[in-house]
Amino acid sequence: MDESYELEVNSAAMPLRAQIRSATEWGALRGLETFSQLVVSASTGRFTVKSAKIKDSPRFPHRGFMIDTSRHFITVPVLKATLDAMSYNKLNVFHWHVTDNEYFPYESAKFPSLSQQGAANSASVYRRADILDLINYASLRGIRVIPEFGTPAHMNSWGKGKPEVLTQCQIADKLVNVASGLTYQFLNDFFQEVKTTFPDKYLHFGGDEVNPTCWMENDVVSQFMEDNNLGDYEKLEEYYYQKLTALALNKSRSFIFWEDPVGEDKNGLKLDPAAIIQVWKPMADPVQWKPNMARIANQGYRMLLSSPWYISHYPFPSNSVLQQYYDVEPLSFTSSADLKNLVTGGEAAVWTENIDSTNITSIAWPATARRAERRWSPEWIVNWNTRKERFQEQRCRLRLRGINVGSISGSFDNTCVC
Repeated sequence: MDESYELEVNSAAMPLRAQIRSATEWGALRGLETFSQLVVSASTGRFTVKSAKIKDSPRFPHRGFMIDTSRHFITVPVLKATLDAMSYNKLNVFHWHVTDNEYFPYESAKFPSLSQQGAANSASVYRRADILDLINYASLRGIRVIPEFGTPAHMNSWGKGKPEVLTQCQIADKLVNVASGLTYQFLNDFFQEVKTTFPDKYLHFGGDEVNPTCWMENDVVSQFMEDNNLGDYEKLEEYYYQKLTALALNKSRSFIFWEDPVGEDKNGLKLDPAAIIQVWKPMADPVQWKPNMARIANQGYRMLLSSPWYISHYPFPSNSVLQQYYDVEPLSFTSSADLKNLVTGGEAAVWTENIDSTNITSIAWPATARRAERRWSPEWIVNWNTRKERFQEQRCRLRLRGINVGSISGSFDNTCVC
């Protein structure tokens, strides 16, 4: 989407004159958001508007926020509040991690047993009407919704309603039944339905933390590998991804994977070159992600960065550590312009092992605003010394708009005096 705009405000004119020029509605939305940031409270209790002349556009086209709704069900009103907060911070992609080992909260019309057996309870299910409502709500705020249905691991909840989809083995973390033709028919039908629900051109297929032990324990899988000349379990995993992405391509979809399939522990596993790779290792580290980015870029894949922007997986940091996170430069992994061009953006991520609807908003905001700024603004706009004033103001704006934000980390005065 083209999100560029020009904004001109003359607060000295009587009456106030303000104009936004944009080629698209998305640019107009971002311009309106900037206008809201020029509105400040005066000592009289009234509001004033700053004069400004701004020409603006985002640095990265993909500026995302991921929420896991499998470990804990996040209610629709809370998801809508998240979408509001995203739009207030000019984020434009909601990456919805719908399912995982724990629960399957997505209602499938064709396969109702998936949520009937796999959800935490009947109230913790996203009905089709809920999903369409959320997609429309996001669209009106200039936000795309990309669903993630992770595979071939993290699928235990799928097996509660469709046990034949999983490989029979002794270990707890089951893998998809890669040796059965029925698996691919099911995936074809399931993702055909997903396509009719989610209009975005991208699907996220997961691909993380695949432990081949489950496949190793199954004699049918071993015979399948021999019959198809698959010499090792990486070749088996590659075979599965080829089949999976063929289903997506047949449905005019593109796809995203976590970095694991092309990780440093893989020996030449190849994904379709159209795949986008989401870098998350090492988790919540402000520096050590760079070698991973460089290695994946040298394989020619487009990339999203998430590693330093995990919200829920690092201890309460000091000011010096906060500055490290704020100073993350997504293109600093290389000096090559060609490799830098492979970075399409990044995502903050909230995993919900210890988070639910009661605290996700206060944990995610205003912390995510820092990450949002680094993905919108040009590389040279980095001013840690003014962080207190800028993010305190943004926190106040969020509160005034009804977002239940948390405090600002660090030794700041957290009193909201908007």
